[in-house]
Amino acid sequence: MLLLAFTLCLTTVTAAPSQVCKEAFHNAGISARYNETIAHAIHSMTVEGLRMFNPMATEQNKVPTVNQDLSQDQNVLSYAPHFHISTDFATSTMNMVDKILSTVGNSKDGLGPHWSSVERIAHVFHMWDLWQKIYETSWQDVLANPPEPTTCICLKDTRANGIKAAVEWVAKHYETGTPITLLNRPIPKLTDAQAWSVWKERLLHYYTPTALHDAAVYLYCVTHNDFHVLDDLWITHTVQTVRVEPIHNRVPNEETEHSGKIHILNFCEHGHCSRMSVNRLSEFYDKIKNDLDRTVQFWRQHSKDEEYGGFFNCLSKDGKVYDDTKHVWLQARQVWMYARLYNEVERFKDDDLLLQAVKGADFLMKNVRDPNTYKCPLIITRDGKPIKIQRTLFSECFYLMAVSEVARATGVGKYKKEAITMMDKITGWIRSHGEGLGSPNLSGVRPKSMLAIAMMTLCIIDQLRTMDPSLNYDDLKKWALSDALKHVQRNGTVILETTTNDGKEMSGSAGRLMIPGHSIEAGWFLLTEATHSDNKDLKKVAIDSFIVRPFEYGWDRENGGLFYFLDVDGWCPVQLEWDMKLWWAHNEALIAFLMAYKETKDPTHLDKFAQIFDYCYSHFVDKENGEWFGYLRKDGSVSLDFKGGPWKGT
Repeated sequence: MLLLAFTLCLTTVTAAPSQVCKEAFHNAGISARYNETIAHAIHSMTVEGLRMFNPMATEQNKVPTVNQDLSQDQNVLSYAPHFHISTDFATSTMNMVDKILSTVGNSKDGLGPHWSSVERIAHVFHMWDLWQKIYETSWQDVLANPPEPTTCICLKDTRANGIKAAVEWVAKHYETGTPITLLNRPIPKLTDAQAWSVWKERLLHYYTPTALHDAAVYLYCVTHNDFHVLDDLWITHTVQTVRVEPIHNRVPNEETEHSGKIHILNFCEHGHCSRMSVNRLSEFYDKIKNDLDRTVQFWRQHSKDEEYGGFFNCLSKDGKVYDDTKHVWLQARQVWMYARLYNEVERFKDDDLLLQAVKGADFLMKNVRDPNTYKCPLIITRDGKPIKIQRTLFSECFYLMAVSEVARATGVGKYKKEAITMMDKITGWIRSHGEGLGSPNLSGVRPKSMLAIAMMTLCIIDQLRTMDPSLNYDDLKKWALSDALKHVQRNGTVILETTTNDGKEMSGSAGRLMIPGHSIEAGWFLLTEATHSDNKDLKKVAIDSFIVRPFEYGWDRENGGLFYFLDVDGWCPVQLEWDMKLWWAHNEALIAFLMAYKETKDPTHLDKFAQIFDYCYSHFVDKENGEWFGYLRKDGSVSLDFKGGPWKGT
């Protein structure tokens, strides 16, 4: 947060970049005054500010900032700290004003005794406004054309390149007075409109395309790449050649040697990798086609229950039944999958496959759906007796999907009627906020919005539209879209799994919960609807907020793969399996990024698809027995080797 500007040549900034860095900065379009423009943008940076650019930012960020506690000897921190605000007021704006004014007159105000209250407020809000401007403009350009690794390594060496010294200059001026001699010219105290006109002119000096670009490149380097693993290899002012082997999503270009320069392999986000990903489309198709055939064969061979109907879903890695308990979600999804393959993939127009889908639907209609309440259990015995009922509507949603897809495949009216009737029941449960689902009305329970409900509502609306385009659920769709968008929180930087009914963040670990795979899944449902309705704004939100950002904060940069659960504030999630890598999240991400690429033709989405694809096909796929393992440890090793269980099926 900054009201000062630096002179063209700061006397305290004595460090200079190496020739290698100078060339890298020039090639990246970074200005000669980068230490001034970048220090201006970051000297009062916070974790919350960094999260505009990477939702998973923490205090482990290595961004030099002015120490807000002026009583300490250390005037510059080696990191951007948290900017905690209260929740006493209704709006974030008023809570931020409260934060600013609550520090006036004490040693932790960050600005010293010479700033007036109005100047402090202008200072803080200017910085947030500048970060937003960077994000809306130059940041998007940098994402499309990321800097080379050499550029980032040079920028992050803030001691050598002069950025840290520029931040120190700011800190020292806070100690002696109000550092508002912008551009080395006097500036009046902010007491009236005439003074503000001068301040405004000076502040906008840092809104130029050049200044915004400098800051965006630096912020990219410190938030959005694995460049930190190269830091230790950087040797300032030397004439060495360093070759870094490809890891994670790095892909080597042709290696060249240049005396006196650092040679580093390009990252996957660059154009070379994009072209490579496009060239791999046929490879992706062939591998997925063969994998699908093997997977379908696995379930057709091992899961059919000839005696009672339906399917065994608890199968070992080689297809043996280790538990004949049946789980309704998985029964219904297997019916849907068989019928959808029959309906849409030519090589699966197989009468036996359709027969298995029909028999599965009949088993569900006979044993699962309660004839009076239409509630469906979660778990049943092999012969269809209920064991457990879940106080949600998800079993019913999957039941609807199964019978509606069979209706589409067969044209038989009873399946279509069953689907529409179930939709009416589900709509009633949604509109009554769960009344009739069996959830007790406890005094401590606060009404809440669950992303899963809105997402599944969009899913079944699209499913019924596929079965019969004349069906109209526009009012329900409007509700589902509105409810899903409530979960875009913290200025669009995160998707929270649960919010209050009026779209506010909830307290506690449940309120901070992020499920990257779930957010991405919701994203492609939203993208489906946006494409169907040609809603460009919704398409952008679906891709940027629900697909790209959750992938960015969810991807394990050390081991690869998507984390299962995360806490938005970086606390350890309470879910014991939070750091596991699950098959379904990666399936959803593959679908989402392929859809995003199809809709936008942006090769960076295809690069992400390739990144996920390579992880999946080197970790989840069981080439020996067919199908995928479902549950991996954090390091990517197989944790549970069964192919089907209470939550994993086809």
